[in-house]
Amino acid sequence: ILFYSNYKMFKYLRIASIYPIALEAYYKHHPKISRESYATQYRHLMDQYLGLSDSYEKELSSLGVLPHVILVNAEPLQKTWAKENHINYQSPRQVVFQQILRFQPEVLWLNDTSLCDEHWLGELRNKVESLRLIIGNCCSPYNSFTLNLYKKCNFVLCCCQQLADELSQKGVSTHVVMHGFDETILSKVPQSNHSIKVLFTGSILAGDGFHQRRHELIENLLQKDIDLTIYGAVKKEHYLLVRFKQILYKSFKWLEKKDKAHLLRNTWLHRRILSKNYPGYMSISHNMKKKIFPPKFGIEMFHLLQEADICLNIHGDIANKDAANMRLFEATGMGSCLVTDWKANMCALFDDGSEVITYKDPQDCAEKIKWLLQHPEHRKRIAQAGQKKCLSQHSVKQRAKQLYDLIIQELYKQ
Repeated sequence: ILFYSNYKMFKYLRIASIYPIALEAYYKHHPKISRESYATQYRHLMDQYLGLSDSYEKELSSLGVLPHVILVNAEPLQKTWAKENHINYQSPRQVVFQQILRFQPEVLWLNDTSLCDEHWLGELRNKVESLRLIIGNCCSPYNSFTLNLYKKCNFVLCCCQQLADELSQKGVSTHVVMHGFDETILSKVPQSNHSIKVLFTGSILAGDGFHQRRHELIENLLQKDIDLTIYGAVKKEHYLLVRFKQILYKSFKWLEKKDKAHLLRNTWLHRRILSKNYPGYMSISHNMKKKIFPPKFGIEMFHLLQEADICLNIHGDIANKDAANMRLFEATGMGSCLVTDWKANMCALFDDGSEVITYKDPQDCAEKIKWLLQHPEHRKRIAQAGQKKCLSQHSVKQRAKQLYDLIIQELYKQ
């Protein structure tokens, strides 16, 4: 660890999770890893670059911070920690609480709030004597349940100004730190020839604030004979099951309003149902089903991005005004030509037309993709310029320094 005289040291802990489908694939591919020590398992899992990995923590450690990440849904890893620390594993929630007690952080970043409720956060503040800051995180649809949690945090990190403004109007203290690209990934991915014309990789989920526009765009491009390859998590639920979930959700919302004594507020079922958004239904066409491959994660996903001539991006429905998602930086960082939906703040991130290409509707998107495929040299110049901008201005190293400065600002104003 490098220590700089003008940097202040503090203990920092991030509570995080990995997409369940990515974890399932990881443990299936590495069936013996759970026999190893906690330290060995932790390092091996982080080196797969699933989600944020510990990219930010590596950069923060170079600033004198003592960081760690708890992956709440990596059950074999968590059970190994419990065994090594002579704790009877009862539930993820119980073990995470014990880990926080043992680590005694000054700063706790709730990158995942699936285990949280207001009572749990209150217990943390009462029992973790070292704790000075609790940071929330919002870069996806939120609801009344998560909003109440955000209000219990010292501040919430948002990935775009739009979300920060919305939460601020609801009484939540916010700061903006956008996503970034970890350039060390470039050395982990083997070079390969571009074998994918147009790639979309990501989720297509139904529900308020999620991916209805994304679904409609992809269906439209396929109808226009765009050679699109899709690697994605597409949740295909039966219509009647979705209707049942909707009824359950509305019932709990009604009960919550009637529950003046807050008897339901801290129950497992309450968190399970209301911590998510209103369930939605999405019908996937036969044409689209034929183009979808199982999702790839971590190093395999970055390899796909490197193989693609063009990476198609469209934000979730929650992002009305601002460009903010991770794919902006993952695609450009890996050297793919990014074609993304136009947003008002795009000019502050990349130069449209020379570093990335933006579109305003499905017709515009299809025309620009076809033109790029017909002009490979121009497409390559855009991809190279986009990668240069990403590495120079949108790296994890820069974002981690921004996060560090915000934490210091908050810690020493108290």
